[in-house]
Amino acid sequence: MSSLRRLAIVALSLFLASSSHAVSEAFVKAQLKCTRAQLSETRKLVSCVYAEQDKALRKGLSTLDLSKCLAKFYDRWAKAESRADAKFGPGTCPSAIDALGAEGMVADFQLRSAAAIQGIRFIDMGFAVGDTQTGLMWIKTDDAGGVTDFDNAYDWYTGGSATISDAPRNGTAFTSYLDQLNSCTTGTTGYGNYCDWRLPQPGELATIVDCSAGPNCIDESVFGPTKGSFYWTNSPATSDQRFIGTVNFSNGSQPTLSGLVNTSVRAVRHWVGFLF
Repeated sequence: MSSLRRLAIVALSLFLASSSHAVSEAFVKAQLKCTRAQLSETRKLVSCVYAEQDKALRKGLSTLDLSKCLAKFYDRWAKAESRADAKFGPGTCPSAIDALGAEGMVADFQLRSAAAIQGIRFIDMGFAVGDTQTGLMWIKTDDAGGVTDFDNAYDWYTGGSATISDAPRNGTAFTSYLDQLNSCTTGTTGYGNYCDWRLPQPGELATIVDCSAGPNCIDESVFGPTKGSFYWTNSPATSDQRFIGTVNFSNGSQPTLSGLVNTSVRAVRHWVGFLF
């Protein structure tokens, strides 16, 4: 090999090594910048929660509205990742937790401090309502025509599939409503980023009944528009499973209905250990 060719190879090797080092250093800097931005947004979320709690205390509110805090947090977190990904591709800003995990770290603080403020029970997250007394998160209904529209009605099982001793969960309450909320296939997330929405037990649904709040026995300013009708629970009657437990939001009663009936649903999930 000629000395000229060897020199060219050495020069090329040095160039590639220096370029790789430069890219690596820039990559690390991009990661650090993104991580610092996410940490900053988490601090801002905590500050926003404090401000909303202070407002609720001063105004004597019974509901803590965190919908704007959370919307800003998720938007800014995503933008921090997008800026990093634009330079080096997807995954440039991996962190030990994602936005949902960071929100969860703030959640215990939210619940404990909100419960400590007299009168604060419900936390409005925009898409759902958290109950600091029960640790449950409820779907917030609307009139927008989608899966959370309060006019929607579903059956509990399909015709002819239930018997006295068995009621299969194959009605549209499960195959349409819950399936849409829990659509968590690769590349997608469930409603509100959760994949564990379910029908409530009768005792759980009864905890949000409030017949003093208006003609429908629920505070619609918190939970959204609500039908003054029967809402499905997850519990068939023990004596005849063709009949399913409901809660009637016109009067708070808890009758059973044939699972073939189309009626209203409000899904729920647990705050795991009182975390989001």
